Amino acid sequence: MHEELKQILETKRSMDQAQKRVKFLNEEIYRSNKLLEHLAQTVDKEYRDVEALEGTRLKGFLKKMREEREKQIEKEKQEYLDAVLRYNQAVKEIELLEFERNILIDKLIKKPQIEASFKKEIKKYESELVQTNSRLGQELRKIDEQILEVHLKNKEILEAFSQGKKCLQTFWLIEQYLKNDFRPEYAPNHGFVPPGWNPVEYFSQIGRLEKARQKLPSASKQLKLFIEQLGDVYPNPEMFLGIKIKDFERFSSYFFDSYIADWRFKDRINQLYKEISRIIKIIESTMDVLQNEVKKGEQSSEDLESKKEELIQQKLS
Repeated sequence: MHEELKQILETKRSMDQAQKRVKFLNEEIYRSNKLLEHLAQTVDKEYRDVEALEGTRLKGFLKKMREEREKQIEKEKQEYLDAVLRYNQAVKEIELLEFERNILIDKLIKKPQIEASFKKEIKKYESELVQTNSRLGQELRKIDEQILEVHLKNKEILEAFSQGKKCLQTFWLIEQYLKNDFRPEYAPNHGFVPPGWNPVEYFSQIGRLEKARQKLPSASKQLKLFIEQLGDVYPNPEMFLGIKIKDFERFSSYFFDSYIADWRFKDRINQLYKEISRIIKIIESTMDVLQNEVKKGEQSSEDLESKKEELIQQKLS
């Protein structure tokens, strides 16, 4: 099996080189085509110069002037021929580059199949090596432990991220309920619409406040769960966030106790709105941090897998 794996590895390396060569050829073909465009313009210019000179011949010219004109025409013709030769040479070079590239592209058609076979066989070989007490086997087991540690950390981060999304959705909703311009100069008046108020606007405003009040316990619960999930990632999540759940619960409870007793409290509405908006920004910022941590973890896991593969390839070489 090891000999077969060696052959697959050699084929894979050959295809990797071919892929690099194709990339190089594509860049060369692009540059050559740009040069060809410039040469085409040069050829066109030189041709127009020759035509312009030949079209100005007059029978009455003095001999000397005619000779100078003929020399100039010959010079322009030579420059035109040189430009045509350079253009044709560039065309041939592009054709050769494209010919080589197309051959390599045909060869690379089998690359996905070869890579799949290589991954399959190298995993089998890795399983054998991990079971041994060889130096390489011990090193592979150590790397596997590191990969598992990264995966477990990422799992905890993703759980916290998921809870953070739920938390955000609740806080966004409360923010929407509170962001409208309230008119606090009137109390609910036991169901009677105060003078000067549109009944639809009045009851809509009361309804939005009631919805915000109903959502706050859920927001506290979601925030508490988010902080708990963060505790699996960071040692002191409340300090990391800058939010203490007890302070938030106390603040929101005080706000709505006052709401039940007296509705003239626009300042308190604004205070709660600002606090909700502050928490949203903190959670959003934390979510960005968590997302970056997940990406770092994924990259770290890929690097460790590549390291294992490299070690095994070194043994096969």
